[in-house]
Amino acid sequence: MAFAQDLKKVQEITEKLGAEDTDLETSIKLYEEGIALVKKLEKQLSEAKRKVEIVSGSAADGLSVEPLEEDKANG
Repeated sequence: MAFAQDLKKVQEITEKLGAEDTDLETSIKLYEEGIALVKKLEKQLSEAKRKVEIVSGSAADGLSVEPLEEDKANG
């Protein structure tokens, strides 16, 4: 699945988990599926972030690697 599709699926899972009529067994399966998708999405984001850093340059090229805005805010 594409990133956007996976993200949409996580949102759907979240809604189902919040529904009062979702039984425990189904909730556990949905939770497991959601966690797996979140890990996949985090990996894709990390890879994309690294690609942006590479495109921006590296110390070996005499250029500095600029952290993304999120990193600046957190660091």
